[in-house]
Amino acid sequence: IPQPLETIWQFLQKDSRCIIYPIDVNVVLHMPAHLDIHDGLIVGTALAYPTEVTGILSCDEMITHGGLVPVVW
Repeated sequence: IPQPLETIWQFLQKDSRCIIYPIDVNVVLHMPAHLDIHDGLIVGTALAYPTEVTGILSCDEMITHGGLVPVVW
């Protein structure tokens, strides 16, 4: 990504379609054990906040074929 992280962060904070969740105990407790840590954090976040997360962006086969969360892309 050619943009500085600060520029991306500012853009995401202003976009109401993007919600940034903390990595907290609730997320960690929802992480599926069969996924690597990065995929587990993504899926764990969606599972920890099911009424707020409408879908995740991922083309990772472990996530898309897992069927645990709705995948938008």
